[in-house]
Amino acid sequence: MKFVCLGYGEDKQWEEMTEEQRNAIIEDCFRYDDELRKNGHSIDGGQALQAARTAKTVRLKNGKVMVTDGPYAETKEQLGGTGVLEARDIDHAVELISRHPGLRMGGPFEIRPVDEKMNECWESRHPRTQIFVNLPVKDLNQSVAFFSKLGFRFNPQFTDETATCMIVSDVIFVMLLTEAKFREFTPNAICDATKSNEALVCLSLPSRAAVDDMVKKAVAAGGKTFADPKDYGFMYQHSFQDPDGHVWELIYMDPKQVHKT
Repeated sequence: MKFVCLGYGEDKQWEEMTEEQRNAIIEDCFRYDDELRKNGHSIDGGQALQAARTAKTVRLKNGKVMVTDGPYAETKEQLGGTGVLEARDIDHAVELISRHPGLRMGGPFEIRPVDEKMNECWESRHPRTQIFVNLPVKDLNQSVAFFSKLGFRFNPQFTDETATCMIVSDVIFVMLLTEAKFREFTPNAICDATKSNEALVCLSLPSRAAVDDMVKKAVAAGGKTFADPKDYGFMYQHSFQDPDGHVWELIYMDPKQVHKT
């Protein structure tokens, strides 16, 4: 089940903290969020909100739109951010959130089940395009072990002895297929990725450090670097090859230097 988590806090308490204290609690929150994501419980990076005083409240009164400064609820604790959690039931969601460092911010977390029926109705009107990359592998178990060490998860519903579905994001998936299974979908010869490249799979990561860290994990898990890292200023790039020779390019795009269109 999916649950939306609304995290509340006290602006005054946050403003009275030193920068060191703020950075410490932010790092603790990020670390726990990473743990949730690794265990398949966090399915949305969430959205942090600016201070409540930056809010505008819009309402309809006597047929006229009224706009006022500040949040709707005039309370000490204000909404600070949102996220989506995957849990067995509401009790499991409460158990997961009860260990979240964000509780130290002085406010509670509100946990509410997602209205799946309403969301299905929305999705039917505005379907999102999903991407499935299909890659042949010589040893499926070896590939699963390799990518598991890099932090990827797999969907058991689409996994058997011939294939597995590796989850990259909620709309991007990589189907790892045994060569025998892969041949069922194409009459052409399978490319030996250790000698030729048919495609380069590129993934974006949240920082330069995350790019280098995944390359290190890939090498430690049995892969190898594909090329030296490149720094283009607005973009940092590194890459590795998995045990089958498929090339995975990793990039970090600096949002401050990328022009939005």
